[in-house]
Amino acid sequence: MSNQQLTIGYYGNGKSTNRYHLPFLMRRQAKIRVKTIYARTLKK
Repeated sequence: MSNQQLTIGYYGNGKSTNRYHLPFLMRRQAKIRVKTIYARTLKK
């Protein structure tokens, strides 16, 4: 098994990031780090 970590940044995924992508990644056993989630407005 590898000790490497996958670093991910999301850009412009809208609601699908929170509803689908992040929950999927949090269930994975792999070492995955979400570095940033970019949105046009800070509120989002």
